[in-house]
Amino acid sequence: MDQAAPMGQAAIVKRLFERIEDEAGIGCPACPPADDPPSMGYR
Repeated sequence: MDQAAPMGQAAIVKRLFERIEDEAGIGCPACPPADDPPSMGYR
């Protein structure tokens, strides 16, 4: 029973960091910015 609490806490902390990364945009490096000038055809 003592080991269940730390494992549950680790899962909560992991999900918290995932939410922070999602909100900050860290988790999606392949997605280009919405207003990416090179893709607009300017030369």
